[in-house]
Amino acid sequence: MYLNYYKLNEHPFNITPDPRYLYMTKHHREAFNALLYGIKNRKGFIELTGEVGTGKTTICRAVLSQLSQDEMVETALILNPSLSENQLLRAILHDFGIRVRNRDRLAYIEDLNQFLLKRNSEGANVALVIDEAQNLSPAVMEQIRLLSNLETDQHKLIQIVKHDGY
Repeated sequence: MYLNYYKLNEHPFNITPDPRYLYMTKHHREAFNALLYGIKNRKGFIELTGEVGTGKTTICRAVLSQLSQDEMVETALILNPSLSENQLLRAILHDFGIRVRNRDRLAYIEDLNQFLLKRNSEGANVALVIDEAQNLSPAVMEQIRLLSNLETDQHKLIQIVKHDGY
């Protein structure tokens, strides 16, 4: 009905986080810029919080969209926070395209660390975005904290962005 009457190209009023329709208020622009700054300057851990429906996911998708144009930044997105520690690590490896060689947590971390060190030696940066992080279990949160310890003397090897609704 809307498409024909208003001569629209797409259905309006979708509830998906399409970054093409992000309206950048002052606060959205600040959050967007802070996320880009934190990732590009290898700050390690970045958290975005806000009430439900304020655009956190859409901002993260917009940041990922912008970063996808940069060959020197590799990104992964975790959408399901209801994972065990091992499932989280497997999901991260899968999203970065790293072949899992073993089903052991130590092997997962070694594979991820090797990937991060290789990308760092190539001058690239790596960012992980975790959606709906408020639903992570304490054990998974600890696993994420431990991933933030993957670093060289000069750089954090992985930039972790988690966003929480409250």
